Amino acid sequence: MPTSGNAAASTALPHPPNTSQNVPKNSAAAFFEMDTDPVLPFFRPLHQSGSHYSSPSPAPGTRTRAFRRWRGKSDTERNEGAAMRTIHAFQTLGALLLLSAAAEAQTSPRVFNTVKLKLAEGKPVVGGTVQVPDPDTYCAMANAGFDFLWIEMQHSPLSYQDVAHMVMACKGAPAMPFVRVPDATEGDIQKAADLGAVGIIVPMVEDVQKVRNAVKFAKYPPLGKRSQGAGQYGAMWGADYRQAANDNMMVVAMIESPEGVRIAADIANTPGVDVVFVASTDLSSFSGYKQGDAPYEALVKEVERAVTKAGKKLAGPLAWKGTRPGYLFFQGPSEVSLIRTGVKVALSGAAPEAKKGVAPTEGSER
Repeated sequence: MPTSGNAAASTALPHPPNTSQNVPKNSAAAFFEMDTDPVLPFFRPLHQSGSHYSSPSPAPGTRTRAFRRWRGKSDTERNEGAAMRTIHAFQTLGALLLLSAAAEAQTSPRVFNTVKLKLAEGKPVVGGTVQVPDPDTYCAMANAGFDFLWIEMQHSPLSYQDVAHMVMACKGAPAMPFVRVPDATEGDIQKAADLGAVGIIVPMVEDVQKVRNAVKFAKYPPLGKRSQGAGQYGAMWGADYRQAANDNMMVVAMIESPEGVRIAADIANTPGVDVVFVASTDLSSFSGYKQGDAPYEALVKEVERAVTKAGKKLAGPLAWKGTRPGYLFFQGPSEVSLIRTGVKVALSGAAPEAKKGVAPTEGSER
């Protein structure tokens, strides 16, 4: 016996439940599904200023049948439809803008070099100097409050193996590892970068090509020619290190002689150079003048003008902090100097954290 239409409808399989409410939506999807009823009245007046439906022939590009259906609708229905189309156009535009913003956020570089962030905000940074190949000493310095550690490889017997061990021993410390390399060779800079340094300090720049090479070997393509290889940089800074490296690596160029002063503008204007350091002691040694002498101060002023004009950061010894305007990057004392000072403070009983008559707990200094 044939089944009636109503019976067939009653025995049809039910529609699957709507589970879309349980599916997380991104901003663009949520924007498309917004309730248009509250905003619809604001768009109706845009389509009610004059008659739009008096044309006796089909609108250009429309078929006759569609045009007849369109003419059969009332003005209210037509305005309602036009308003909805306007709303949907705005929804589409808004969704595209949201998607574009999301894509841009996903491709934005991750900057973990806190020295670079602080300098960008105009804040001063101070680094302690490390010369002794001891992980405990390094970690004490790295957690003592310095912004970075100036790892001295030009005037110390430190090897790259020593530095790699020290840096990895304290990889979570707040002080960023900066290495003053012995020279701006590809091998020196590559090794310093591969062990996790986020700053390359280039000594004795008297030839602009020297600092250009430093930038080239410190940066990955397309900004440089740093090659990829084994290293502990990924363990230090994360799996996305290759993508983030160029945005975190800094190059500090040191001017230590009158020859360097003469090309200060070329050094400061080299793309990729972030900081220019005035080496006070060697500048005095190579120029023959002491700090405070007019010829010495003239050399310093020449560097300051060139660096400021180039929009780069000025650097110098910690003793210049607060005494010479414009300087933001400072080299602090070495661990040997700090031990000497600390011993004097301890023996005088003037240690600020010490409680009178209370012996410190052994091991608490770490």
